[in-house]
Amino acid sequence: WLKSKKTDVLKFEATTKISTEILNNDSLLKKEVIQQTIKSHSKGNIIEAEKFNKYFFDKWFSNPIALSNHGVICKQLNRTDEAITLYKKCIKE
Repeated sequence: WLKSKKTDVLKFEATTKISTEILNNDSLLKKEVIQQTIKSHSKGNIIEAEKFNKYFFDKWFSNPIALSNHGVICKQLNRTDEAITLYKKCIKE
């Protein structure tokens, strides 16, 4: 399971246009991924936004901002039960 997550993270990093400088700085990378999620989502590219959020969860597990963002995405994709679960988890964080 962890090996699969690491592989997913590496694949995502290889295909994303995030600079090496940012990829090597955990704090900057977290901010960049959240910004890219919001940017993709605001442009209507929900699938890309979901990929950024999945990357965030695979790399750092959970974060209230990412959980909330992903809840919105799930709601828009008519995955209401998943959205509710994420909102509840966000409140607990």
